[in-house]
Amino acid sequence: MSSLFHSILKFRDDDKGGVAIIFGICFVVLVAFMGLAIDGARVVYAARSTTMALDAAALAAAKVLSETDASNEEIQNIAREYFEANVENTEGMDVDFEDLQVVIDRSVPSVRLSIEGAVNNTFSRVMDFDAFSFSRNSTVIYDRKDIELGVMIDITGSMSGTKIADLKEAARDLVDILLPEDGNPPDQKTRIGFAPYSATVNAGSYAAVVSDEESLDGCVFERTGADAYTDAAPDSGNFLSAEDNPTDPENYKYSCPASEILPITDSRAQLTSSINSFATGGWTAGHLGTAWAYYLISPEWSDIWPADSEPVEYNEADTIKAVILMTDGEFNTSYLNGAENQTSSDQAIEICDDMKSNNVVIYSVAFQAPAAAEATLRACASDDGGYFNADNGEALREAFRDIAIRLLNLRISG
Repeated sequence: MSSLFHSILKFRDDDKGGVAIIFGICFVVLVAFMGLAIDGARVVYAARSTTMALDAAALAAAKVLSETDASNEEIQNIAREYFEANVENTEGMDVDFEDLQVVIDRSVPSVRLSIEGAVNNTFSRVMDFDAFSFSRNSTVIYDRKDIELGVMIDITGSMSGTKIADLKEAARDLVDILLPEDGNPPDQKTRIGFAPYSATVNAGSYAAVVSDEESLDGCVFERTGADAYTDAAPDSGNFLSAEDNPTDPENYKYSCPASEILPITDSRAQLTSSINSFATGGWTAGHLGTAWAYYLISPEWSDIWPADSEPVEYNEADTIKAVILMTDGEFNTSYLNGAENQTSSDQAIEICDDMKSNNVVIYSVAFQAPAAAEATLRACASDDGGYFNADNGEALREAFRDIAIRLLNLRISG
């Protein structure tokens, strides 16, 4: 007995291999939590892709419901076809879906889609979690409203290469959704305008009206006077041009982009031509792009734009007025007003505040942008989810598609 007791005490006090045992236990726990994190990220991605697919399918079905005499069964089939076509991004996620539920209400009219999904786990199986489930739904109430949209397009030097290619694709997606090739219903008008910008804005033939009649290159920058941050109707000389030669060399980074502004139009051909013309170069005078996107939809500018591009008055019940602000960089270039300690960012936010006072919906998209640019765009965006952060080209296209769907219905809930 004495020998047995001695052996037990010796075993108790023996710490050889203790670290290895502790490490083994910790390693198992670490792997388990890493597995949960990886599989959790897969679920988030699958759920987001599912939401996008549901929104697209609900939109397509609601349009058919509103514009045709299709039966409920035909509309349900259309919803399922669109969902299956747009949910392909989840194939690599190993997702199992239940049947897509489609509820049609002709009195509104509206279409509600809902679906249950489960992502089959990989690493998390070691903790006996075979799959993570999620549910998503989307409702589209088809409002027959006109849309006037001004889009600020960043064509600065930092947007060169793949970035400008991604932006062109995103802009084409926007046009395809808002102005489909088969056209809008006869009683619904959608018009889109582009305000490309870099260190200045190329106002083209409109430069002579708002700046001085001797402007040679068509490019303008800061507006002067009490209405510098409003959309008040301009007079000749309100905007500085190259000939005005700002005297502040610290902020004088003048260059004239080749791409001109495009007043709001429903012409796919004009919009496509404008998109194809986007070419990069120059610094980032974001406040100028912000202002000119605003002017494109401002009724105060009706006498400036062609008859087909005249915006309607503010607060008309049947018209949505909106702008999209997009940049990949900090607003770093200002001219005369910059000499008065109003940075490009400060000016942009003041212009955004004026837009909001006229009930303009503001969407903003930061495309691989630094923190300072994100802060400006967040301050400008409308409160109801108007800010988007895109880390890559596909995320940029998703943001533009999401904005297009929101504008086309403005009443998607999910």
